[in-house]
Amino acid sequence: MKTELNITILYVEDNKLLRDEIEKFLNRFAKKLYIAKDGKEGLETFIKYQPDIIISDIKMPNMNGLEMIQAIKAINQEQHIIYTTAHSESSYFLDAINMQVSGFILKPIDYNQLRDKIIEIAKNINMENNCYLNN
Repeated sequence: MKTELNITILYVEDNKLLRDEIEKFLNRFAKKLYIAKDGKEGLETFIKYQPDIIISDIKMPNMNGLEMIQAIKAINQEQHIIYTTAHSESSYFLDAINMQVSGFILKPIDYNQLRDKIIEIAKNINMENNCYLNN
């Protein structure tokens, strides 16, 4: 069942099996889904397409998720970001909190939790867009 939310999503994950699995899930919600296999590609994709939501792993080759998000936040401080991680090291969480991410999803990914977070952010984006249109 497709529940398109009129949002664009960038999903960044280096694990191909997980990336393919989550891609199928995310396609149900996004009007357009962009996929990147590492932080460097994720940053390039963000710059090119400016998606509404970024969902990213933290630990990746070439550029980790924290480095990518730091670069993205320098471009757009208001960017909506959800981290996915299997790592329980508190330093990752503290760094991400300091960068004002929109949420965390621990691996293995709970699809209901991910869906709920995407819907919550999409509602906020729609409310923000309506406020701009009415002003």
